[in-house]
Amino acid sequence: MDIRELEKFVGRPKDEFERATYTLKHEVGASFYDSNGVCIAVAAGDENKVVMPPIPRGIVYGITHNHIDDSLFSEQDIEKFCTTDVIEMRATTPSGKYCSIRKRDGFNPRLYEVFICERALERERVFERMAILVDVASVDMHDLERMRKEAFRNFVRKSLSYFSEKYRFIFTEGDLV
Repeated sequence: MDIRELEKFVGRPKDEFERATYTLKHEVGASFYDSNGVCIAVAAGDENKVVMPPIPRGIVYGITHNHIDDSLFSEQDIEKFCTTDVIEMRATTPSGKYCSIRKRDGFNPRLYEVFICERALERERVFERMAILVDVASVDMHDLERMRKEAFRNFVRKSLSYFSEKYRFIFTEGDLV
């Protein structure tokens, strides 16, 4: 989908954007929506990511976008969520799932700093486990990549669940359809 195709979602519910894009094999783009869930702007993506434009203060309630695998949120997603006044961030996956993080009163933006520190520690642990597997057995590189992605997905899920009360946000997952 190019930007012209994405623009047809402006003025329509964010759910329509999510249902139209979740099965696509590249990161299509993002829908910026207001507090009623109506798309007010879009941004195009490419094979691997959506480059988010600057977000005007006080206008955008939330952002939704598709992921090309079953990952939850990327570091960039968490950063955008924590460093802007966007209230909600959503991502959809090819398996028809969605995940959402939404700020509560008293949200603490230091979540991003903590998340990055924890991620670095977790990445080190994952690489150590992967190195052991490579030494012990002939493991296919695709299997290692799958394991790495699964480990990151589990880390994000565990971290967001664990930190939600302390940093004042709500993390949810569910089925789109």
